Amino acid sequence: MFTEITETFSELGRGVHGYKAISRIAWAKAGDRQNHAATWAFLALLADDFVERCERMPVSSQELQDSFDAFLRHVAAFNAANSDAATLLASLDAAARELANRKSLAS
Repeated sequence: MFTEITETFSELGRGVHGYKAISRIAWAKAGDRQNHAATWAFLALLADDFVERCERMPVSSQELQDSFDAFLRHVAAFNAANSDAATLLASLDAAARELANRKSLAS
């Protein structure tokens, strides 16, 4: 379901340009999908968060790798939960907590 994300990373890389493109794709899909709008919108939020962090200050290569690994981990969890609403909600909750914790630590 999320093959466009991995293709975009392959084409544009794991940096700001790749995440900006993923954000555009994910927001468009969120507005176009009835069953998975929340998942696509959350992926767009994650991509936007990455772009915001990188544009505010320099980010180490380890932070870039950690962000990429976390993003793909969330994509894999969402993909695995595709047809099970309870599992998808649990995956979204876990990803949202992770994002909220990172945001609160950055403040």
